[in-house]
Amino acid sequence: MITAVAVGKASLDALRSAVQSAQRDDPFAQVIVVAEHPDAARSARHWLGLAGSINVSVMGRQRLAGIVAAPLLGEPVEGKQRRMLTPLLESQAVRRVAEEWQAAQDAEGEGVQLSAAGKRQLQRSLVDAFRRMRERVGQAEGEDAVVEGLYERFRDMLRQRDDYDYYTAAELPEIAADALGAHWREGREPAVVYYLPRRMS
Repeated sequence: MITAVAVGKASLDALRSAVQSAQRDDPFAQVIVVAEHPDAARSARHWLGLAGSINVSVMGRQRLAGIVAAPLLGEPVEGKQRRMLTPLLESQAVRRVAEEWQAAQDAEGEGVQLSAAGKRQLQRSLVDAFRRMRERVGQAEGEDAVVEGLYERFRDMLRQRDDYDYYTAAELPEIAADALGAHWREGREPAVVYYLPRRMS
């Protein structure tokens, strides 16, 4: 259900009504309010606190996905514990992929000598391209064949690490959707209210 109201007190009243509706049958039922902007989250917490709301959390989408995905994230994959890919590990893997590609180009006599700044720019470009590709899983549109090959090498490199099975922030909503179907008993999943106060065009 979508409710569109004026920004301000009316939107906060609508939020409180949505929470009360979600807890109509059980005043202690878990409700998660998703508010992406820090100011909106602060206002929501304050308003719901004044209303005496119980068992209501305010958070961003990514944290919500982590909570819903938690049952699956706790299950090992091929004997490895699952862990979120950190920016540092992502950067290291991308750098190795870029270095391997540059070495292969040099071996074939097609390499272009890059300065340190050029190498950093190449790595930043690959990070951006890989993130776009992860977010576009299942869609037909593709990247350049070379970039797709480098992305597959990047994925292989993560899979070959001995310590953890890494997942990315872009994959987390997909894991959460799987967990919702497989691990959350119907009627026991948290109610979710999206609070998105903004002026519409």
